[in-house]
Formats: sequence, C-alpha cells, structure tokens
Amino acid sequence: MKFVFAVLFLSVSFCLTAASESRSIVYNGSQDSFDVLLRGEETHTEYRVEQRRATCSRSVYAGTRTVCSGGRPRSCRSYPVYRTQYYTCWQSVRIPYEVKDFDVNANIKLLVSKKDLAQTRGETFKLSLKGDNVHLEAVGSRKYLLVLRKNQNRVEVRGSFKFVSHLYAVELVEAAPIVNSLQMSNISIENNVLSTVMGSQMEHNQIAFSLKVSQIHTFGSDPVLFDRELTSDELSFRTLAQMVVLDLQVDRLAINLNNGKFALTTSAFFKDNKRLLNASQFNPLEVSRKLIYTNR
Repeated sequence: MKFVFAVLFLSVSFCLTAASESRSIVYNGSQDSFDVLLRGEETHTEYRVEQRRATCSRSVYAGTRTVCSGGRPRSCRSYPVYRTQYYTCWQSVRIPYEVKDFDVNANIKLLVSKKDLAQTRGETFKLSLKGDNVHLEAVGSRKYLLVLRKNQNRVEVRGSFKFVSHLYAVELVEAAPIVNSLQMSNISIENNVLSTVMGSQMEHNQIAFSLKVSQIHTFGSDPVLFDRELTSDELSFRTLAQMVVLDLQVDRLAINLNNGKFALTTSAFFKDNKRLLNASQFNPLEVSRKLIYTNR
C-alpha cells in the first residue's frame, strides 16, 4: 500500500518552546567583575499520536492483455493488467511537544584578568542560558588570547524553580609573544643533540614541547620509539644570532638512533590551547618540524 500525504484534518495541537536568554558584555579593562542574571525554562519533549487523513493508493486487477508474436507458427500469451486505485485512509503520526519542568534563574559571575595595565579595544563575552545550561562565548580584539581559567557550576532545586550559580574566570594573555614564540625555521641533529631553531622570542611558561621519533622501515610499519610531551628539565635553550634554539639531548631520553633511518618531529604549542575561548580568531597555535636522519 502506498499513500500520498494530503492532510485533510489535523487535531488541534501546540508546542511550547523552551525560553532562553542571553547577554553580551564588552570588557575594556575598566571593570574586572560582572554579575549577570539570566532567566529561562527547562523542558522535556513528549509525544502525542494524531490521526491524519491521507490519500493512499493500491494496485487492483483490471483484466488481461493478449500479446501475439509475428512469427510462424504464431503464438499468443495473456498478461494481467493492473490499475492504480486511490482511496481515503488514516495515518498515525507522532507529534512532539515541549513540557515545562522548571523555571530557571541563573546568577552568573564573570571575572576577567590580565597582567598588563593597558586598556583593550574591547573583548566581547556572550553569556547564554538554555534550560539549566549556561554557555560562554567570546570574540576578542585579536590582541589577547582569552583563556578560561575557571568554570564552576552549582544547581539548587526549590519546588518548580531551579537556581543556577555559575562562575567563569577568564585571563587575557597577550597574543603577540605567544605567536612569535611559535616559529621553527630549521631542525638538525649532531652528537645526539637535536636542535630546533625557533623565533627571536620565547615565552617559556606558556609554550610546551613534544617529540616523536619513529624508525623508518623499507617494508612494513614504522615503529614509534618515543612520543610524548617533554618536561621542563628535558629542555635546553640557547641564543644563536638573536634566535632561540631548542636543544634536546636525545640519548638522555633513552632513544637509540644507531644503525637505522629515523623520523624525528619536534612540536611546540600553546599550553592552554584547549581552554581558548577565541581560538577561531587565530591560526593554530602550534608548530612542528620533521627531520629524516640516517645513521649507519
């Protein structure tokens, strides 16, 4: 049975939409603490079944058709013929609708800090409430990286009300020194020291490093000998022609580079990449260089 939806009747229905609210805050350095009250509703979806009138179709027998061949001896065959019959039918349809569970009041505190005293052109924060979930979005001036340091939430239920207390703490980190630190121009190895030439500036407290070493085989897979983030005591920096050079003592990392062909990849990245609120405003805050090294 086929049907064509031609709705002729629909029972009276309504759908409640969960109320939500949002507010934008522009931070320019003159105020470091903001208190925001947002109101909304928490709902859940239920379904009801309604009968809808539709036009359905079916094939019915309408006789036979005879087909004869033109050859000799002549032969004929009869085939059944069907026609499409339309008729009125009813279809059961599940209709979603929202049911309110709670009225929601959200008290949100936003703390913003930065180390320098210069005023910013304006960092925009958008706080929104949907159900009992609070969300924070940010669009910066591109002068700062907006790093989420705290994200704390507490919910209390009193009758048909939910009271949400939420704390956000955001730090503004000057972007230029971080971007300038994430540069790599050359990578080389000598006497078991893997050296990577960085930029002219290095924010040691904000940049993390990792190393991956694989042995290259002519056939089959390449086993990974080392792959992890490096600790601060495994890093050594020096200055060469006004450029910062990262030196890694490979043998101290228990990596054996004897008798084989190896791929060594040094990576540097901003430590708080996963906490960035405005990551989309910057190119990826990470950089890497790969060296193919043969030692026979």
